[in-house]
Amino acid sequence: MTKQDELVHDNVVMLPQTVKYYEDQLASYFKVERYEQAAGLLAHLLQFSNVDPAKRDEWEMLLVWLQTMFPEVMFAPLDSSNLERNGEFEEMEEDEPSEEELRRQAIDTRVQQEQGYIDNLLQVFKEESYSPQEQLIALEKLAFVHHSDAPNILMHWLTAEVRHPLLQFRALQALKIWELQGEIRVPKLGGDVHLRIEDTPLGSEEMPASIRDIFQQLRVSSEEKYPDLAQFSTQIEREFAAFAYGTELYEEMAQVSADRTQLWASALQDVLQELIFKMPVVSMDIYDQGLHEQDEKEWERIRSLLGQFFTEQFPPHS
Repeated sequence: MTKQDELVHDNVVMLPQTVKYYEDQLASYFKVERYEQAAGLLAHLLQFSNVDPAKRDEWEMLLVWLQTMFPEVMFAPLDSSNLERNGEFEEMEEDEPSEEELRRQAIDTRVQQEQGYIDNLLQVFKEESYSPQEQLIALEKLAFVHHSDAPNILMHWLTAEVRHPLLQFRALQALKIWELQGEIRVPKLGGDVHLRIEDTPLGSEEMPASIRDIFQQLRVSSEEKYPDLAQFSTQIEREFAAFAYGTELYEEMAQVSADRTQLWASALQDVLQELIFKMPVVSMDIYDQGLHEQDEKEWERIRSLLGQFFTEQFPPHS
């Protein structure tokens, strides 16, 4: 067996039949919707240096898809119990690096081994022939590299025309990761929004406290009656940040006072039940939500505002 027939990482060899074994395990994770385990396994496989480029691209695309559709997997630890030992490589260390570190290492390896790798990523943003999916994958990789031309190329692409909200948000995050600062004009929702790069949230912990509190209240109030809504609320929160960032709705929610959090959470729950989860909406009793009669008109306004936004911008869940 030649060296090219093996996968090697830190002197640990994974044979071709082991690749098949793990791909079968990966398929089983997808079949039962165990997405966190799938993401952990993909991150582990991407550590091996001499993977066939086509296979690596396939794994990277799957990982990006998981992180896009199920953002919570980005924060899931890599559980060594998910990687059953197959007799051909060592057990994982207890101080296993984070998924972000693993991805950075994998991309650093490609930069070192593949001449023109960064230039190929940047080419995606110089031509309009690439699909949004290809642009998203390139953005996810570019955030981990440093290149003198990257900021200007990405800023030109971002400001030239309206882009998908998720792509806009990922591009702003990449600019912040590169430690750029200052105001940038972004075409969005039929006009221009002016944003400061350094204010872009890289995770939910960097979102305005009032927005975090609204979604936390949504989780708490949904746990008993609507467990599916509570389960997906974290994912919806992160997708909401990407789609709403820079809009008037986002700015209004960022200024919500603590005594109005329940009001917004109640209206948000009603909208998500109807539009996202296709649940029949019964007549809302605001008293059951801990609200008062004088809140009803404001609740209706917020409900209408959120309903319009989610109808126009938020991708529906089947």
